[in-house]
Amino acid sequence: MDDSKIIIEAKEKNLVVVNIITFILAIIIIFSMLKLRDSFSKNYFIFATFLVMLYLIFDYYIWKIKGIRKVEIDEEKIIFYRGKNLNSFVLNKNDIKEIDIFSKFKGSRYIINFVYGNGKIIRVGNNMTFFSGDRVRLVEDAFGEKEFKEFMLYLIKNYKDKIINYKCISDLEE
Repeated sequence: MDDSKIIIEAKEKNLVVVNIITFILAIIIIFSMLKLRDSFSKNYFIFATFLVMLYLIFDYYIWKIKGIRKVEIDEEKIIFYRGKNLNSFVLNKNDIKEIDIFSKFKGSRYIINFVYGNGKIIRVGNNMTFFSGDRVRLVEDAFGEKEFKEFMLYLIKNYKDKIINYKCISDLEE
């Protein structure tokens, strides 16, 4: 792979697998709640399961329409390609105000927020972050774990001065 540029491409299959696993885990959690609390009925289980399924289907179709399918990064810019038409959005390094790399716990998915323009990051304590304004949110779900990790290591190496959240970066370097 060329060290001066990294290209990662999303795969529909990856997102579908993540959504199926999420659905199964949600069913287990909802079913456990049903068994632990007598106040939850079978109708609650059916309704909650339906809502989770609806959300995951909605998530998938939104990704199909406008989700990030491909990302190219070099030392000067990042190009995001969105939706099935691969509409490009170029974010020059100098235009990026801050980059927030986040993972809830070791082994969970990574989320990268590129804040630019009038965008702001608002931190509340150590575990809560809000974003307002212009940003691009890149989530690992649709990308392969290995190539996403290579992308993040490249980002850390070449955009280190823009990264404000180092909370999970040590996980990558192991």
